[in-house]
Amino acid sequence: TLTGSGECTVTVETQNGSHIIKVKLRGEHAYQFITENGTYYKKCSACGHTTSPQAIPSVEITAPERVCAGQDCVVTVGTLPSGVTVDGGFYEFELMGSEIDVNEENGVWSGTVSHEWYQPGADTFDVGIGFKTADGYFFTVKKTVKALAQHTGGTATCTEKAKCEVCGESYGELDPNNHANLKYIDAKAATKTAEGNIEYWYCSGCK
Repeated sequence: TLTGSGECTVTVETQNGSHIIKVKLRGEHAYQFITENGTYYKKCSACGHTTSPQAIPSVEITAPERVCAGQDCVVTVGTLPSGVTVDGGFYEFELMGSEIDVNEENGVWSGTVSHEWYQPGADTFDVGIGFKTADGYFFTVKKTVKALAQHTGGTATCTEKAKCEVCGESYGELDPNNHANLKYIDAKAATKTAEGNIEYWYCSGCK
């Protein structure tokens, strides 16, 4: 075992004699992070020394379960564990993906995946945020979002189009047979001074 810094010589005895090798000493370990079974630790690439395993911090992100083709996807994270910081965001389709900016406002970090970046024909994609621990370990938390090709849900009436249950936008056509504001009118007999009428339903929306 060699410690310290600078340079020293080491004599190695072999069957063919002895050989002198010059060895450069590092003042510090050359650590690399290793992830294993929900924990991480550091291992020196030079001497193999390892640190004690640490549990990967638990962070919960928020993103919609599904989005429409014309709807942006926003991912957020609020309270962070002690010593953990936000280090960017990302999205991943099967054939494409990229980083996204994640910014803080009033204690909430958020990033947006524009609907213009969605992969045509893709049913799902992953959106996530990257984090760093106080000792520099980088990890990500992601969520799978369902991508809808068109609006869905809602009911059209004679005066209003259906409203998408996912994004809230109106879509499609009016339904002239679905009256939303019907009022029942009783039959009334005619008199000398007023006309009568049969019983009927009246829609105050489309008249």
